[in-house]
Amino acid sequence: MLLVTGLLLGMGAPVVTAAVPNQTAFAESNMGRTPTTNKDNDEKVANAAIVTQGKFGTVNFYLTDQGDLHLGAGQFPEHEVTPGDSGRGQLLQAVARAYYNDPNLSLNELSKVTEKITRVIFDGDVVAAVDASHTFARLKRVTEYVGLTRLNTSRTTNMSYMFTENFYVTTMDVSQLDTRQATNMVGMFASNSRLQELDVSNFITDKVTAANVMLASTHALKVINLEKATFAATTSAAQMISDSGVEVLNLPVFDPLSNAGSVLYGSKSLRQLTLGPRAQQGKFYNVTDPPKNETYTGKWQIVGEGTVVNPLGEKFDTGSQIGRRDSTLVLTEPDTYVWEPVDRVLPPVTPPPVTPPPITPPVETSQPVTVQYLDERGQRLADDVTLTGALGATYQAATRSFSGYKLKRTVGQPTGTFKATAQRVVFHYVPDLVTGGDGDGIAPLATVVYATKKVGLYRTKNFSTPTRHHWYPKQKRHARPMFVVTGYATSKTGQLRYKVRDVNHQSKTAGKMGYLTANRHYTVPVYYATKQVKVRVINPKGVNGYRQKSLKGKQQHYRQGQRLRVKKIVKYRKTTRFVLTNGQYVTANKKLVISQ
Repeated sequence: MLLVTGLLLGMGAPVVTAAVPNQTAFAESNMGRTPTTNKDNDEKVANAAIVTQGKFGTVNFYLTDQGDLHLGAGQFPEHEVTPGDSGRGQLLQAVARAYYNDPNLSLNELSKVTEKITRVIFDGDVVAAVDASHTFARLKRVTEYVGLTRLNTSRTTNMSYMFTENFYVTTMDVSQLDTRQATNMVGMFASNSRLQELDVSNFITDKVTAANVMLASTHALKVINLEKATFAATTSAAQMISDSGVEVLNLPVFDPLSNAGSVLYGSKSLRQLTLGPRAQQGKFYNVTDPPKNETYTGKWQIVGEGTVVNPLGEKFDTGSQIGRRDSTLVLTEPDTYVWEPVDRVLPPVTPPPVTPPPITPPVETSQPVTVQYLDERGQRLADDVTLTGALGATYQAATRSFSGYKLKRTVGQPTGTFKATAQRVVFHYVPDLVTGGDGDGIAPLATVVYATKKVGLYRTKNFSTPTRHHWYPKQKRHARPMFVVTGYATSKTGQLRYKVRDVNHQSKTAGKMGYLTANRHYTVPVYYATKQVKVRVINPKGVNGYRQKSLKGKQQHYRQGQRLRVKKIVKYRKTTRFVLTNGQYVTANKKLVISQ
């Protein structure tokens, strides 16, 4: 873990020292002990899946043999520094003390418990301490934080080393962390060497006075967007991204108290830097010089009226000149600095339009073939497909497989030739509600699908990191994200995509539009399309039985865990219902019931 001392704004190059944990507080006689269970909790841990359990502040926790550390609702304790615990991780020490039933731990014992924790799961709302330093530090084997948005940091002032040394975490959703009261962010995410995605765009840093090595040694992190972070009170921020993989850093409102000495020292990968107007004069950032080779000139250049691949603004011979622009210039907008390229990528030049001579159209021209997919009520199951081709050329109209439907009849000629008159082929489908399975095929238009694994929502049908709107992590069945299918598209690699709208009403992403994979290993219809013999209620609030398939006329409430016998399955508009053996109708939504 990196600790930076003597790093004050304007003091020049930083001095870096390594913090070595004090081992004197750990008795050597504790080495190699066999872990025990707290006697008061013997009955609670009778389940073999629980490794240990205890309290951290008022938060009850338990650790399973699968590596999941579950945190209940409550409040984390304040960080009290005791001999030997410096930098060891507050939550980690609490789990280790419960595991060994002993407040005095050796480094070896602490390390063994570290290996057992691979996920941290928030089962309830948790209030962070005012001093939350080192709260999640040194959870070196954790790969994922589930429900981190349930952590309330609205009163937290000290966030130093809060998530440091989480070596195996690749994504961390800190977009909802309230940082308005934070004054210390030293080493907050330092040494998270595999971290690839970190959304800090909502971080408010107006009160932060220290941010040294905040993101140091984040080797896999390429982009940092601190679009709301002013660091207006910051006096010490040296090496904030040193030894990281950060290539793009966005600081459009950066306004440090003084000259922010060496804030960017050691950022060897940084090749694109955006600074606000108040951060470009009278400052010293100690930015690394670009390489000088066949690709780059060794200089920095402002993009100005150009682009990042063809910058046209002011040039700087060294990185140390960034932040020292002419003080007589009146700057009102942020500027982006990039490595000056040797070869410029210029925008394509559009030639002037050429007006061709008039052409007399042929007497007959080929007309399109429209292909439609309709259900038993004449409603569209998918977007119409328009086939075009030369007059006399052969066409082939393809059928589709829809979840819960089968092809009944075809109107028109599925195979034929393009003619001078428009043609239409209509595939008529009827419900196919049979016994067993979940139902195969793509989801029809206006139906709902949900994600069974981690998926991304993209702006275009061709998926890539720049086009991604949002990641949806894998969730428990009853909490899986849902989407309404509004259309279809095929990527340039031939992959089918759903065009969808996010209908997760309690989520910040509700209403977002985009494209989602149609791969049935990741997204499936949320309603069963086939009859099941039995279903079990999984909705924590239970489900109701009704007299009508429109779910009107409530007759009975079924609690979570109850098993229901199914007589048949019926369609209702774009959904399905199960008819129980007692004649009642219940929902066939997979988030609420599960096949047995």
